[in-house]
Amino acid sequence: MLPATERLIDQNYMARPDRVGFADGFPILLVTNASLLSLNQDFEPPLEIERFRPNIVIDGESPFEEDHWRCIRIGRAVLDVVKRCSRCVIPSIDPATGEKTKGVSRHLAKQRKSDDGKIYFGMNLTYDRTREEYQPVEIALGDEVEVLG
Repeated sequence: MLPATERLIDQNYMARPDRVGFADGFPILLVTNASLLSLNQDFEPPLEIERFRPNIVIDGESPFEEDHWRCIRIGRAVLDVVKRCSRCVIPSIDPATGEKTKGVSRHLAKQRKSDDGKIYFGMNLTYDRTREEYQPVEIALGDEVEVLG
């Protein structure tokens, strides 16, 4: 995106204004394989992780444990876990074929519909570039994940 483009992250979840590029509202989307396995227990064909468009996929021990995280470290990167990701119809679309799979939204709603009527799967994360100690860092496959809060 052009540097002059101002697409701000939802300020309800940021201490200071920050912007996002091509992402859908937050710069990072995290999902866990344990949560996907739980979701797929009674759905055929199993949904691929790519349908949820995550930036980061981690091997969790318990399904949906990420719902309770507030801050994590991956390698040297400290990331704020700011909110659950509300889902639209996109996971119904097979990214390889563009075809819609029937029943995906209904299945997600059966397992992950909240009291507010929204369906949640995955967590929105931010990387606070305004912190005094900010240094650009990279994360890589195999980096250790530590829940900080």
